[in-house]
Amino acid sequence: AYVHKGLSIGAYPAHAVVLLHTSAEQAAGIIGPSDGVLEVVDDSRCLLRTGAASLDVMVVHLMLLGVDFEVVEPPELTGDIRAIRDRLSRGLDTEGPNLEDSVKEM
Repeated sequence: AYVHKGLSIGAYPAHAVVLLHTSAEQAAGIIGPSDGVLEVVDDSRCLLRTGAASLDVMVVHLMLLGVDFEVVEPPELTGDIRAIRDRLSRGLDTEGPNLEDSVKEM
C-alpha cells in the first residue's frame, strides 16, 4: 500500500482528498492504481486520495471520472473548480464570435 500510495499521490506536487458519490467497487473500475487510493466510506460513497501536476489538471481529471464529488481538501481546489466552471459558462453564454468581420479583414 505504501508504494501504491507513493506512486499515485506522492509523486505529484498537488494533492487532494475527494468524496466520490459512488461505491468504492464502482470507482475502482474507473480509477487505476496510479490514479489514486480509494477508501470505503459507505455503500454508495468513497474517498479518493490523489495527486496531479497542478490543481487545474486535478479538476480535469475529476471531471473526466463522470462521477459526482465533493472536495474534502485542499480548499483551493474548490476555487479552481469554480474558476473553470465560470470559464465554461462564459463560453456557453455567448452567441459565439462574429468571425465574418475578422475574416474580411484578413
